[in-house]
Amino acid sequence: MVGRSINRLSAVIWFAAIAGLSQAGLYTFNYSDSDGNAGHGFLKTEYFDFGVERAIDGWMQVTAGTRASTAPYGLYAAFDKPFDEYPNSFLSPNEFFYYDNLVMPGKDPLITFAGLLFVNTAQKVELAVYSDTGTGTYGFIGCENGSYEPNVQGGTFTLNVVPEPVSLTLVATCIGLAGLRRRRKNN
Repeated sequence: MVGRSINRLSAVIWFAAIAGLSQAGLYTFNYSDSDGNAGHGFLKTEYFDFGVERAIDGWMQVTAGTRASTAPYGLYAAFDKPFDEYPNSFLSPNEFFYYDNLVMPGKDPLITFAGLLFVNTAQKVELAVYSDTGTGTYGFIGCENGSYEPNVQGGTFTLNVVPEPVSLTLVATCIGLAGLRRRRKNN
């Protein structure tokens, strides 16, 4: 009887852990290209559609290249100016770019052509990271006061899941329950 209860509890906990991981999440990312532009950052996402998440918070630290900065650029996540020419996209605050902040973990490309938008509102600088061909290469473009530079294509973009502490706790609990069950079975 105890074994069945542990099995059921274990199944519920595994389901909850997997469901929690399959929903929106936390990611780190890296960008680099052959022109020497490089950066890394963090994204917090929410569910958008099957296999697609929308970044709602985050930042990008540009560590090398034209737009290198000691302060990170914040993810711009105000979806208030729809851009009708490209589905689910919006105009940037200064209307230099359109963006959608959509992330597609495990797919190729990882982000869309409309891409991710980062801003430094104090300096009125906007940066976009986007899929430039739809085949796993990425572009990076910055704009300040109407001057677009750099505008680089052919870069690399990687996306890494940051495990949530709650999910890790659930998985550890499942492993502990499985060990307890095995131990009782052997005795």
